[in-house]
Amino acid sequence: MQIKMSILFIFFCLKMQAQTNCAKYDMAMDSGYKYLNKRDYDKALTEFQAAQIAARECGIAIDKPAAELKKVFEGLKSQRDEADSAKKVALKSAIETKSALNIARDEKQRADSALAQANKLINAFYFYDGKLALALKEVQFIPRRSRYILHVKRYGFINKEGRAVIDYKYEKAEQFDYTGFAKVKKNEIIIIIKQTYRPRTANFEVREFQETIPKE
Repeated sequence: MQIKMSILFIFFCLKMQAQTNCAKYDMAMDSGYKYLNKRDYDKALTEFQAAQIAARECGIAIDKPAAELKKVFEGLKSQRDEADSAKKVALKSAIETKSALNIARDEKQRADSALAQANKLINAFYFYDGKLALALKEVQFIPRRSRYILHVKRYGFINKEGRAVIDYKYEKAEQFDYTGFAKVKKNEIIIIIKQTYRPRTANFEVREFQETIPKE
């Protein structure tokens, strides 16, 4: 009788253990599904592996947790591929951004260099009264009784913005002196010109005289 009671007690304990393990299986599977739907593959992996162990202990087939584990591994692979793709896009964007920054930097350096050169040239001019400087330029010229266009060099006077305020029309020219007169050659005749600045219109008025500088 005592032996029978011992056997029944052992059987009861084994049954209770199996029920406990089956409950662990159900809980692990439920948790695994929850994490799988959230794409939390690390936690889903842990839960489905626990479900596999519980299934063996309570005599349940492990096919179901094994199938879910396969989905977890597929999800991990997809997640890794997405991360790798995002990394490549970010790297490409960084390279393009760096290239654009380099191009912008090079353009700025060229612009700065051109501006410095222009300023250097401007500063090299002598500007009479801070307004006018002698300049030389190639222009088109049609001689009298001719149909041909010639390219000749003529002198004019520019302001500090580089704009010609007295046109390029003199074969030879000298800079304005401190009195405001300049000697020029026009149509093979040497003459004296005097410029007068009109602040109201921001224009220069030029008067021409014979070679002798007139008395004011």
